[in-house]
Amino acid sequence: MKSLLLIAWFGLSINILSANSLKNLITKPAQWFQSTEAKHKLSNILSFQDVNGIWPKNINTTEYKYDGLKSELQGTFDNSASLNELRLLAKAYNATKNNAYKKAFNKGLQCILKCQYPNGGWPQRPNAKGYSEHITFNDGTMIGIMTFLGEVHKDNDYKFATEKYRRICKERFDLGVQCIIKCQIRVNGKLTAWCAQHHKEDLRPMGARSYEHP
Repeated sequence: MKSLLLIAWFGLSINILSANSLKNLITKPAQWFQSTEAKHKLSNILSFQDVNGIWPKNINTTEYKYDGLKSELQGTFDNSASLNELRLLAKAYNATKNNAYKKAFNKGLQCILKCQYPNGGWPQRPNAKGYSEHITFNDGTMIGIMTFLGEVHKDNDYKFATEKYRRICKERFDLGVQCIIKCQIRVNGKLTAWCAQHHKEDLRPMGARSYEHP
């Protein structure tokens, strides 16, 4: 049990550090994105973008360049992965008009839209298997994606996205809200709570890791 807790704590610590690093960069002024430091960090981020258009979790994607095979990278929406990379790319494109940033952003956004199930839910990653393929509320997956789509629809940072895509983001956000409503569990006829994962098709509560109940 202590080993499991230690592993969980270590993973959480890495995730917090990497997320904070990206958040700090997102708040940089526009002129910073013209700097050598910014170009270096953005180049590192682009190197970690997987073939589907998103990023792996628990890695500080700004600190060094990935030099392995793209096919071996496994991006995810779990643990706040991918969303801050996309936010930073949007800021970078607005400041520099570098089409490489816009292209990477569009690829990531298209991946998010493509991964949404018809019922409005999202899995942890594209082509997921096992419990990762189910609609995921834990680790901020669903809410994180929906918050991001809301930003793309409304915020000025995303004006470079086409009106079509911004409208689609709003539609997909609304579909996600309907999924959340439908997933709420009834006990003796009364609405109660939600589980960490719900079945990707019929929305029933689903188990995941051995130490987590549905």
